[in-house]
Amino acid sequence: MAGSIASQSHHRIKGRFLIPEVRQVLGELRGRVDGDVLALAFTPDHRCLTLEDGGILRQWNPNNGNMTQSVLLSEIETCWAFSRDGRFLASGSDGISIWDANEGELIGKHEDPAWMTALVFSPDSRWLASGHDDHKVRLWDSQRGKLVRVFTGHHDEICALAFSADGRFLASASEDRLVMIWDTKTGDLAGKLEGHTDRVDDLAWNPAGDRIASAGWDTSVRVWDAKTGELLSLLNGQGECVHTVAFTPDGHGIVCGDSNGYLRLWDYKKLKVKGEWHAHRSPLRRLVLSRDGRWAATAGLDRIIQFIPIAAAEPIGTESEARSSVVSIASGTGPAVAISYSEGRLEFFDARTSRSRGIALEGENVLAVASTPAGQIAVGTESGKIALFDRAGITPTTIFEGHVRVPAKLLAIRPDGLEVASSAGSDGMVRLWNPQTGEATLIIPEATNCGTVEAIAYHPTLPIVAASGILWNEGGEGATALWDTKAIKLHLSFARGATSLAFSPDARFLAGVDLENNIVVWDLSTARVVKELSGTDGNTTGIIFDRESEILVSVSDDGGIRSWEVESWRMTGNIEVEARPRTLAFTQDGQTLIVGNANSACYLIDRASLI
Repeated sequence: MAGSIASQSHHRIKGRFLIPEVRQVLGELRGRVDGDVLALAFTPDHRCLTLEDGGILRQWNPNNGNMTQSVLLSEIETCWAFSRDGRFLASGSDGISIWDANEGELIGKHEDPAWMTALVFSPDSRWLASGHDDHKVRLWDSQRGKLVRVFTGHHDEICALAFSADGRFLASASEDRLVMIWDTKTGDLAGKLEGHTDRVDDLAWNPAGDRIASAGWDTSVRVWDAKTGELLSLLNGQGECVHTVAFTPDGHGIVCGDSNGYLRLWDYKKLKVKGEWHAHRSPLRRLVLSRDGRWAATAGLDRIIQFIPIAAAEPIGTESEARSSVVSIASGTGPAVAISYSEGRLEFFDARTSRSRGIALEGENVLAVASTPAGQIAVGTESGKIALFDRAGITPTTIFEGHVRVPAKLLAIRPDGLEVASSAGSDGMVRLWNPQTGEATLIIPEATNCGTVEAIAYHPTLPIVAASGILWNEGGEGATALWDTKAIKLHLSFARGATSLAFSPDARFLAGVDLENNIVVWDLSTARVVKELSGTDGNTTGIIFDRESEILVSVSDDGGIRSWEVESWRMTGNIEVEARPRTLAFTQDGQTLIVGNANSACYLIDRASLI
């Protein structure tokens, strides 16, 4: 089972198996995944399986929310579906692959010319149906990989499929807002269901095979008589879009999830809501019920897996404390670590205990954090405010109105703490501030001559700020400019843009990440490129030099944490984590690397692992 993290070389921290290099975690990991969940299943022995964007198959214990196993299958396919018993997994894009979900092994593959948009197994796993962007539905013998039938009649791409319990009938939904029922034995159209006014996102049959439920973007779940096509129930009162629907095992109830993150249990005959849970702070996109009907497993765009006991006597409101990707990290005085998340939350952690110190700047949408070597922390917000923190407190020592009607999206603080640089990015400006008075000291209107600013960073010893921009409409070319903020003039410029910048603390080098995911290293004394580093299959999302200027570290969303020795530029470390790293920082003492991930947590890794 190559790629599994459930091996003896891994250890468990807070419910997740981690590689030995990760010695500590900041933030909660239980129920967290790193990408959008594309498929869910319960096994007969009550395990839960998930498949997320990027082809990562995970196994969970629903009783405690802990992940018990993980394996990378394939990053190519975009459409996935489990068999009803969780034994098999199908994937597709321009072809179909069949996987053994227990072993994580590929057991069959065949090509198809049309792009795949939906997949579903029949209840006995004998058949596999695929929907495509050519408006057709194809029926396959899943064991032999043989195409059995092609169903035509829709006028737009297929977006949902569902088999009846006996496998005799197949329901399909398309962007044309129609639901069609096909006889899999004869190939005939057995019914057409009309009524939805927007996309139908999911379909479900009841166990008896005489009812179909459809979930639509028109706020409704509709229950139909599968034989006559009569609309039996119209369930309204959900969010703007209903994304997923399932019948309870006894056939008397319907469970659905919507764009507001709510899970609802309906008595669809009485049009009555029997239970309601605010399970996610983002749209609830996937849902599966356990065979005994006691549990619902749900997945939202917040990258959280929730296990909800829907058979409880009383509904339990379980709004998730969801946090999405780590956006930026700053290491403060002592063990304090400031983390900003993509939904705007700013949280402080104690790096010694891994415990949260609390939420700061509540009511503000935080976009970026930065710190000085002495541990002073600067924070930029969507409202344009800039806040400063020192010591271990979570209350800012200074907060001032920075930008007017534009966000402080990018932020850097001069190493001596006497100046703060910020940018909204899209306006092409870099603004400089006196952090003691909150007054603007300089505005650089065309900081990169590229129209946008993608990254800013301060020189370690001189009053120089670097800004980099990209000409997105001209093939991704750009420029990087170094401005002397004391003399108010351009110091250096490079005809190459970057999405991330980092100075070496010894002031010899400036590194940037270009749009090809190469790390470009400039020698500041000669203004020339001394090295271009590659070696990643994913997007490089962050770079940093260590405090001694001995190594350069990068993180990328393929799970790689890579380090190079400065001078020889030889790769010294290549750590693969079961996460999607987004950003990184070193602690004040320089001995620990903090890596922020897409799963809302930060990993702490010893610097010694990188050299």
